[in-house]
Amino acid sequence: MNGLNSGKVARNTILLYVRMLVLMVIGLFTSRIVLKCLGVDDYGTYNVVYSLVMMFTVISGSVSGAVNRFLAYELGKEDGKRLKKAFSSAVLIQIACSLLLILIGETLGIWYLRNHVDIPAGRETAAMWVFQCSVFLLVVQLFSIPFNCAIIAHEDMKAFAWISILEGVLKLAVAFALYAFPADKLKVYAVLMVAVSLAVRSAYALYCRKHYEETSGGLVLDRDVVRSMLSMSAWSATAYGVGAFNTQGVNLLSNAAFGVRINAARGIASQIENIVRQLVSNLLTALNPQITKSWASDDRQYCFSIVRKGCKFSYLIVLLFAIPFLFEADYLLDLWLEEVPESASLFTKLAIFCVMCDMMSNSLGQLIMAEGRVGMYYSLLSVISSLSFTGSWIAFSHGFPAHYSYCISITVFCLIAFMRLNLAGKRGFPLKPFIREVLLPLIAVTVLSSALSYIPYRLLEGKEPWRLIATASTGVISICALSFILVLTGGERNYLKKVLRGARDRA
Repeated sequence: MNGLNSGKVARNTILLYVRMLVLMVIGLFTSRIVLKCLGVDDYGTYNVVYSLVMMFTVISGSVSGAVNRFLAYELGKEDGKRLKKAFSSAVLIQIACSLLLILIGETLGIWYLRNHVDIPAGRETAAMWVFQCSVFLLVVQLFSIPFNCAIIAHEDMKAFAWISILEGVLKLAVAFALYAFPADKLKVYAVLMVAVSLAVRSAYALYCRKHYEETSGGLVLDRDVVRSMLSMSAWSATAYGVGAFNTQGVNLLSNAAFGVRINAARGIASQIENIVRQLVSNLLTALNPQITKSWASDDRQYCFSIVRKGCKFSYLIVLLFAIPFLFEADYLLDLWLEEVPESASLFTKLAIFCVMCDMMSNSLGQLIMAEGRVGMYYSLLSVISSLSFTGSWIAFSHGFPAHYSYCISITVFCLIAFMRLNLAGKRGFPLKPFIREVLLPLIAVTVLSSALSYIPYRLLEGKEPWRLIATASTGVISICALSFILVLTGGERNYLKKVLRGARDRA
């Protein structure tokens, strides 16, 4: 069975990376056009207002994690009736959450927008358009969560990939459409993004109803399932709420302290960070259902091996992407954008460091989720994560520059990694082999590959684009070679050799 599971993981990962490459190209081109059409001030305004609405993702994010876990767990148990009840419960919970979201958004959200968000003079009406469209967009995303989770739980990544590519193409069409509209482009952009969200979420729902029995027919209310799902969501709500404060909340703090131009710079850094996270998310989306299902079927050995692979390969993927940006962020941003917001380069480098620190232990968090007893995990996660927002608040209040919020976040992610290690060990995960065979080799690869990449960076100073090519090539080659020697297990090295020999023979 493990061989079949490994094959499915490999196929799904390849599909998701094809999807990612297409979406990355589309996304980078789309961002360039949107920034050009809106300008730095309107782009910053969109980002700060969108951040205000995304503060309410505590409602959707907490439920999403519970739904993912319940659907994957019931699939692992192969209980069709329980699976139907889990999906129906998720839909009913989303209806209640949507009503709550609208109530909070139209009261507290509008009050905060009018009284505490720094909007350029004359753009208040456009900002309100963005706010209302963003609330509606978030409601649409709430209703799509059960369907998205069903696709992931069934590991149907082909459908997931194609619908995601459709979403990327539609967003690119929206960017080009901005050229054609003489009206207020910020308002037009907000409305068209809602239209894209409606189209994509409808595609998810139609596909699921056609292919998965549990998503069709009437809703079945099971109070025990709803209670269990809400219990897990309640624990995770605190963590997701803190997470929202750490991202969107810090955006609002930055707006209050430095204005919308800093929000534009953070928006660019966030775009790069999201691309890097998505690169890793493709792997984790394929691995996470396997972690939950193998735990549910009591296959601990396979479960722990998947967790180790998740931590190891997700970090290496980030490192491959990080080396060029950590050395050449200024040049890369100049190539990408016609007008680069001030501080965008520094923010981007620090944001990538945040992802690196997070990814080294991310799969350990999924292991803790799969086990089901999440109270202690979410409590500790909430307490530690809250340091990002409170630390940024204190730093900005005492006049420290905007990039300090990223430095605080890096420290927080390191603390979270230690916490995940401790809790995973209490669930039987072998810590000493993990530290010896995964963490220490990854640190060694990071230090050595960075040192080797620094050589062409210094020797070719002022000779772009050759310096970029040499630095990136050195980074990729050194990471691959060092990982093969220091990180991969004997079985993984043999498998890689077999794949390479097969590719060579076919060529």
